[in-house]
Amino acid sequence: VMDTLSERSCSAYRGVVFQNPLFIPFFKKVTPELELGRMNIGSRPSRRKADAGVESLRAIPWIFAWTQTRFHLPVWLGIGEAFESFGDFDTIATMYSEWPFFQVTLDMVEMVLMKADERCAKLYERMLLPSEANELKELGSSLRASFRKTKSAIFDVLNAGKKYMFDNSIDDSSNEPVATTEDEEPAASAAAKLSSLYDVDEEEDDGGKHYGVLHPFTELASKSPGAPDLLGQAVKEVNTSEFHCSASHQLKLNLLRKLELRLPYVTPLNVMQAHLLKELRAIVDDNVWPSEANTFEADADLAAMCSLSSPTMATAEVADRRAQYQIIVEDALIITMKAIAIAMGNTG
Repeated sequence: VMDTLSERSCSAYRGVVFQNPLFIPFFKKVTPELELGRMNIGSRPSRRKADAGVESLRAIPWIFAWTQTRFHLPVWLGIGEAFESFGDFDTIATMYSEWPFFQVTLDMVEMVLMKADERCAKLYERMLLPSEANELKELGSSLRASFRKTKSAIFDVLNAGKKYMFDNSIDDSSNEPVATTEDEEPAASAAAKLSSLYDVDEEEDDGGKHYGVLHPFTELASKSPGAPDLLGQAVKEVNTSEFHCSASHQLKLNLLRKLELRLPYVTPLNVMQAHLLKELRAIVDDNVWPSEANTFEADADLAAMCSLSSPTMATAEVADRRAQYQIIVEDALIITMKAIAIAMGNTG
């Protein structure tokens, strides 16, 4: 079974990454891969050959680029297709419950999916893809559909035969999970509270059942200091109930707690990064300077302050001052990269 899943997953992965001619242009456009070379994250260049395909890209920048957009594509791509093609979810669920290697593997994938946010990736696509790049936009939509398929598959396997606390499906017919026994009621109640932290993308659903992750664009980003701590209530209820909370589930609760704290701060960084990438690429590729550059160019005091350089920089010629503005944009971009990497933790 594992050989079959591996072959089908690998085939789906290679079909996108190596065999789709649109993938490399898409990857370069919607991630900061090209800009990663400005960061001091290793002793070697990010690519073995400057103009080669994805096979020339070193492992660290390949993972790091997708981590920045919080799409984490190398982690999950192909899994959903493999499970769907195999079809026998009962067998896969049995493998998960009885084979520690397989269990750890899927738990790791689930951990990354909990950190991922397809709408954050969609923001990068909207900001960085040219308006006329319809084929690249279609590829992005297809990849996000594959992302949802993988979440659905992982969810079905991990929840087969029992009601886990992390059932993040939302049934339109009811806001409350159905408890089959009295022992399951605490877990179901906790799941209801956790589910309220999930958001549904009405534009892209799968027929009434949604598999989401925490979306800081909605509840978390707008949470006021006085807002109810739903996750905290869920954690408290599970911990104080007689429901058995396994170590694995406790780790997931802890991760959700960390995400609840981090994401309201990380999402603005992603928005800033997307804007900075768009601005920097306009400067470098098209020599199009934003209005801020004109202000920077005209105001010597502002230029001196922002450059954090010697006062003589403020009296430099216009071309040099504009070049200094570009450096400031690059520095700001690098700061967002480092901050997002820290927030994602062991994912990148």
